[in-house]
Amino acid sequence: MISILISLLPVIVFIFFIFYLDSYKLVKPQLLCGVWLWGSLSAAGSYFVNTFLMDFSGVGLDVYSRGGAPIVEEFLKGILLIYLFKRNKIGFLIDGAILGFSIGAGFSFVENLYYALTMGDVSPMIWIIRGFGTAIMHCGTTTLLTLTIAGISQEGNAVPLKAFLTGLALAVIIHSLYNQFLLNPLVSTLIVMTVVQLAIAVVFQNGEKKLREWMEIELSSEVELLSMIKEGEFGSTKSGKYLLHIKDRFAPEVVFDMLNYVRIYLELSVKAKSVLLLREAGFEPVIEREIEEKLNELKFLESSVGRTGLLALAPMLRMDRKSLWKINMLTN
Repeated sequence: MISILISLLPVIVFIFFIFYLDSYKLVKPQLLCGVWLWGSLSAAGSYFVNTFLMDFSGVGLDVYSRGGAPIVEEFLKGILLIYLFKRNKIGFLIDGAILGFSIGAGFSFVENLYYALTMGDVSPMIWIIRGFGTAIMHCGTTTLLTLTIAGISQEGNAVPLKAFLTGLALAVIIHSLYNQFLLNPLVSTLIVMTVVQLAIAVVFQNGEKKLREWMEIELSSEVELLSMIKEGEFGSTKSGKYLLHIKDRFAPEVVFDMLNYVRIYLELSVKAKSVLLLREAGFEPVIEREIEEKLNELKFLESSVGRTGLLALAPMLRMDRKSLWKINMLTN
């Protein structure tokens, strides 16, 4: 029983560790549980798909595990990421790393549990390798896929096919190499543990630095612009002059909605940054009912302004993934 626990506990402990390192609390616990569940379901799905493909092709387990299994498993683990990026659930490298690692953790937990129930009495070294090597490898490859997508698709909330396929190819190659058993399994386990821990440390160090810089740059400019709007001096700003320049291309009521959209967007953006700052200081802020009402109003204005109006506002407002993520962060 102790040996089996060794194969199951490492990824759980690691998840709590990196979740604790996230001083800004970018990932909500319910989302973390959700992606863990997806990882678990993808492990079950991989079992049935792999079994079918081996039976259909007549390829043995030893050969299939080196080439076919990595493709199926990495694809099923990673397909959820398209949805997460599309819904602006991932904005930075930090939350991307946490969510990617959690998907892999859910997968490896179910996989190791299955082997624990079917393999019977085996050497404790097998469980050590599976817990600290194979399980962490699954977490690392999905994390790599997530960070690759985030790095390539910087703008908007669409995930280019190139970004997903590039990350998937890297994940499959690493997974396949691990399954080749080119090195002693214990050596491979030590390498995986070392590389993944160093990579996570670098991601968190650089990620928090970039997040802090992003907030400092945006916050001051947004507060200043919001103040000018409330004081009726928006027309004297560069953004105001730009809106006056394009106003003849839209109906007066649409221009009015565009101005309201800018105001509410800025208010929510400033609120989102204040939430992050409070979380970094150790406080969990309360999302007021007023914020929920503004989120609903912003959604209404999006449909009122239309896609063309939003494109026209893009030069005034930062509409990249980070900016869309910060608004989404305020939703329950």
